[in-house]
Amino acid sequence: MPNFRYRASNRQGTVQQGTLMAENRQEAAHQLRTKGLWVTSIVQEGHSLPLSQADKQKAGNSLHFFERSLTRRDALLLCRQLQVMLAGGLPLHEAIRTLARTGQGTARQRFLQQALRDLQAGRTFAAACQREPQAFPPEVCSLLAAGEASGSLQEILQRLADYLDLSFATQEKLKSALLYPVLLAATSLLAIGLLSIFVLPVFGDLLASFHATLPWPTRLVLGVSGWLQRDWYFFLLGLAACAIGAVLLYRLPAMRLLCGRLRLQLPVLGRLARYSSWQRLCETLAVLLESGIRLDEAIAMLASTTANDYLQARLRQAAGQVRAGHSWQRSLQSVCPVSILDMAAAGEASGHLPLMLRHAARLAGVVTTNELQRLEALAQPVAILVLGGIIFFILLSIALPLLDAMTLVS
Repeated sequence: MPNFRYRASNRQGTVQQGTLMAENRQEAAHQLRTKGLWVTSIVQEGHSLPLSQADKQKAGNSLHFFERSLTRRDALLLCRQLQVMLAGGLPLHEAIRTLARTGQGTARQRFLQQALRDLQAGRTFAAACQREPQAFPPEVCSLLAAGEASGSLQEILQRLADYLDLSFATQEKLKSALLYPVLLAATSLLAIGLLSIFVLPVFGDLLASFHATLPWPTRLVLGVSGWLQRDWYFFLLGLAACAIGAVLLYRLPAMRLLCGRLRLQLPVLGRLARYSSWQRLCETLAVLLESGIRLDEAIAMLASTTANDYLQARLRQAAGQVRAGHSWQRSLQSVCPVSILDMAAAGEASGHLPLMLRHAARLAGVVTTNELQRLEALAQPVAILVLGGIIFFILLSIALPLLDAMTLVS
């Protein structure tokens, strides 16, 4: 019976190394899992786990100029597959090695091959995922690191797959809700531009031949149309300067805090942003607490899982209050819905905080779905009303002097 060298960690994050006897690697991994250890690597003595010659050749051809990067859908599928393989008793490196044999020449295969090399070099899977921020956002990497440190990677992967599935579905619903208004706005702006360049100048010469005082809407529209025709390059330069100035201003920490706060306080989108953010944050916090991480450390980790700087500052303040022995809900009152805070406070008082956080995440998910449906119902008529009003104003500015001229002639 061969000997196997192993590297594993317990739920406290302590790394253990040693040897054991087993018939094969699967049996060795099963023995370690029955002891409550999470397996990082298992290698038979006298053997190594290099990449195959075919894998090396594929890895050598991994640089392509027009290659597709890893997507959220790829990350979702990968988490599902890894969770099933870990539940079957395979160590992480064996599961990744098996998955790396499929999808020849794809971004997924190149990512898995690099992750396998990282694991063989003693690095973590979370560190490999950090190289693909588009597919694995910071909150996902934080959860993977917590799972590897606590020895609960299989459960973390299952929860991550559910989380990514929900996040992907929410983003698709939001895109669908905003697609029609965006297309309508683009079409209307194109029509307004064509009217200003080709139609309004003709009517401007015709109206000028009347030698009459034009109404103020007509003077306004003709003035804007003439200015765009004469000084269009100044208009483009102004747009570019505004865009560059907005980017430079947004780099200032104070401006990012202000934008983050305003984003959470908008009439309709603010409520959607709050509940969608806290749906993910409550689910993430529940997973971290169930993985054995202290409350202050878990809340501090949440700060790196959101892109809203104002929400990050409030989460760091809440973590500091927990370390000082105070209530952490008070610092989140301006960024978290009251119903979620009440549920978290009840869970903390009863000693079932992770369970109540999951209930709060489900509540936030229901509200998010309702807000998305409401946004989809409101976006289309509002876009039609605003853009239709602009076009009506232009047509009215043309029709008013023509009606006056017809009245004078009659």
